[in-house]
Amino acid sequence: MGIAFLKHLSRTRLLLHLVDLGQNIPAKETATEIKKLELELDKFSNELSKKERWMVFNKTDLISNVEEKSKLIIDDLEWQGPIYRVSAATGENMDSLIRDIMYRLKELNDEELET
Repeated sequence: MGIAFLKHLSRTRLLLHLVDLGQNIPAKETATEIKKLELELDKFSNELSKKERWMVFNKTDLISNVEEKSKLIIDDLEWQGPIYRVSAATGENMDSLIRDIMYRLKELNDEELET
């Protein structure tokens, strides 16, 4: 990632890891790439690496083993944050993702105003 993009991420309140399940990439390899991304975030800024992050698995309409593949990735990462499985193409679970993002950003904004 470029420095300009990482600086942009520093100004965000919530990071979404968007994972394309539509490609035929093994779960282990996907988890390895996410770990590399996490290391890059940490190298750039310890504060950035500590930002709240959600995992969003996309293109769930293209594979039949969504639960299995996403669980392998989650387990490999020892992921503790929120997890969403969506299809932007069909709209599957998009409403709940968008709603939850809006609610969480409002909560973060309210918390910031209180301090």
